Amino acid sequence: MIRATEDNQYVELTSPTSLPKASGFLWNEKMMIHVNCRGYAVAQFMQPEPAKYSYAPNLEAKTFMQPEQPYYAHHPGRFVYIKDEGNGEIFSAPYEPVRKQADSYTFAVGKHDIHWKVIQNDICVEMSLRLPKEDVMELWRVKVTNLSSRKRKLSIYPYYSVGYMSWMNQSGSYVEDLQGIVCSAVTPYQKYQDYSKIKNYSDKTYLLADHQPTAWEVNHENFEGEGGLHNPSGLQSETLAGGDARYETPVAALQYRVELEAGAEQAYRFIFGPAHDETEMEGIRQHYFVKQNEKGQDGFTAAEQEYADYIADGKGNIQIETPDSWLDNVVNHWLPRQMYYHGKTNRLTTDPQTRNYLQDNMGMSYIQPQIARAAFLTALSQ
Repeated sequence: MIRATEDNQYVELTSPTSLPKASGFLWNEKMMIHVNCRGYAVAQFMQPEPAKYSYAPNLEAKTFMQPEQPYYAHHPGRFVYIKDEGNGEIFSAPYEPVRKQADSYTFAVGKHDIHWKVIQNDICVEMSLRLPKEDVMELWRVKVTNLSSRKRKLSIYPYYSVGYMSWMNQSGSYVEDLQGIVCSAVTPYQKYQDYSKIKNYSDKTYLLADHQPTAWEVNHENFEGEGGLHNPSGLQSETLAGGDARYETPVAALQYRVELEAGAEQAYRFIFGPAHDETEMEGIRQHYFVKQNEKGQDGFTAAEQEYADYIADGKGNIQIETPDSWLDNVVNHWLPRQMYYHGKTNRLTTDPQTRNYLQDNMGMSYIQPQIARAAFLTALSQ
């Protein structure tokens, strides 16, 4: 059920139901995302206090990242619905919201990336999540492969929940020039003097795609309809309706209609995150999808490698070998990563508790001692 890969770089889970809260997290110095094996996610970024771009479906209190939060049907998530156009059957990857038991399932948590591989009815869906080193965004890859010996007609629906953004103002629509969905909100404020604090916030949520979609839906209520998230009404039509959200809860749902020959595959890339305006989004699209560096890589591919290098810098300097291979794995690979996260980000709070601050940076003595030294001097000087 749970196993470490041979090189100890990943821990794999082979069932979405045996440990339904099994999860992993990724971070950079501006954001963190915590995703579970079934596709639910919690993400926060600093501006400068913690903020969200994918919200719960109701009015949400601001809080620190919770390591063990409860999940529920409409919890924020990142899913892919697959519909067989031949018989109308649907399933979802990684598991939620359709909850159809897969023929084969793997959830793999790595140091710098998180993967899922789900096989259902001879269709293989592979999903992976990474972050850039510095920018606030999620980098997603989705690959769909026809494992059967016949041609398959499929609709692929990437679904990124946006949720209840603000009681003051929320909306969303598809923007052709960006090849993506843009959802807008205003962080709630009541005193006009507070507007100066929030006017430069990254209050928009976007989903950019490297392939032009066949159709889309931005109105959450219309997408879900009477069928519920496990069987959305929007998926019953040949194509999504292309609706907007106007003072309504938005969603970022795209549709790709494909015909895959036996053994053929189709790969997609998506960027999901917050931005201040559409000009910023266009810059992101150009950098990550369009422009290439001297190695012939676009920004998306280069960012994946840069992030892997960043995480590798947190390697510990202690290696143990005991009769307990799981203990070796935790101490040699995962404990340094945990300490590196704490020491680099101070748990993504602008006001860390002194005890946490000192303990976290004591751990950094084994990874990057100069950071530990600076933290001790800061704490003692205060």
